[in-house]
Amino acid sequence: MADPQGDPAAVAAEWVMFRQLTTAGRSAEAYALAERIAAGSDEPLRVGQALIEKLVSMINMGQLDDRRATAAVLDAIQEALGRADPHPRLTGEYYVLSGVVAFGNGSVGTAATHLVRAERVLRRMTELNVAAADTWHDLSSAYSAMGFHAKALDAMRQGRNVCVRPGCRRRSAPAWKPRYMRRWPRTTRALPMRRSATWRRPSTSDGEWSPT
Repeated sequence: MADPQGDPAAVAAEWVMFRQLTTAGRSAEAYALAERIAAGSDEPLRVGQALIEKLVSMINMGQLDDRRATAAVLDAIQEALGRADPHPRLTGEYYVLSGVVAFGNGSVGTAATHLVRAERVLRRMTELNVAAADTWHDLSSAYSAMGFHAKALDAMRQGRNVCVRPGCRRRSAPAWKPRYMRRWPRTTRALPMRRSATWRRPSTSDGEWSPT
């Protein structure tokens, strides 16, 4: 029987496709793929992940200045994940992206709050794979861009630790490397984030997902 939340195998396979596209610097294609999945699926995890990757592609293509567009995508991600069972990795990514957008809009305090929420969620993540490591690296890069370098180093260590624990398959790669370089708002410099091209979110007081 199909999982109404989203087939875990499909979510994982689609993440690999997004990673390959962004690693190759093909953000326009990643954006188009995200649009197709989000429009064609009613599974909240697949839709949520696709919308996350859509926003990543927008940032990679230098479209973060369109505040209405980024806010609309963030709202759509929140709505999709709010319909799904808790998923720490995707929720963490949502908070990281929220922080990046807030920082780009000049709201440093709000951005920092989103990153703290992301960290709380990710510390409960049980995934041991490159996707999990990528998410920690996104958080590390976001902390670094905001000047929280000690927090950035800790998040980077968390990501690297994921890939030396059983369950994280690295194939022939001798060490984990970020998937790409994300383009940050004009107020910041480009920083290495999840992949190798350019860049790819809130909670209650204890860090649990809150759809409001």
